Amino acid sequence: MKLNEIRGLGSEELNAKIIDLKAVLAKERASVASGTRAENPGKIKKIRREVARMFTVITERAKGIKVEKKVIAKKEKIEAKKETAKEVKKPVEKPMEQKMEKGLKKKTGKLEAIKLDDETEIIR
Repeated sequence: MKLNEIRGLGSEELNAKIIDLKAVLAKERASVASGTRAENPGKIKKIRREVARMFTVITERAKGIKVEKKVIAKKEKIEAKKETAKEVKKPVEKPMEQKMEKGLKKKTGKLEAIKLDDETEIIR
């Protein structure tokens, strides 16, 4: 069951579900302890987690925690992340010389510079 479905249950229904799940859990554990292979090995884990979720809802109700605020805040946070991911980040343009140097270093491991003028220089 999902957490929202569990929150929709009443206190009596919730307690009845916990009792039922604990009985199923005891039966599964007994079958594993007797040496037989479990049909679904992950079933015990799923049942334990469902029971824990139910106890969490009971505790929230006892303490008077409002869950709606948490859910809304979480959704807003996720939407904000999506918006920032949509923004296109432009790559920083490197000067042509730096690109050439980087490419040459990868290919040859050595650089050679030839001066054509006082201002112009070719890197090989």
